[in-house]
Amino acid sequence: MSNFLLRIASLLRGITVLGLFYLEWVGLLVTLVVIGYEVPRFLYDIYVVWIAPALKRGVNLPKMGKWAVVTGATDGIGKAYAEE
Repeated sequence: MSNFLLRIASLLRGITVLGLFYLEWVGLLVTLVVIGYEVPRFLYDIYVVWIAPALKRGVNLPKMGKWAVVTGATDGIGKAYAEE
């Protein structure tokens, strides 16, 4: 039985497509998916933190008027602030 499994493992290790073993293709695919997901998020964060404020494209809070959202207003500081 172990000879059979070793032979199968050897065959799987030997499978190549365009010169890459199948596990290398899996690694390449996972890497491309992660890069495709993370790079846009990173660029968006750079824009929000550095570029938008430099170009004065951030949120204009005075234009929105006087308002506040109080979370956790059931006890402590949040409750005292909400009652003010």
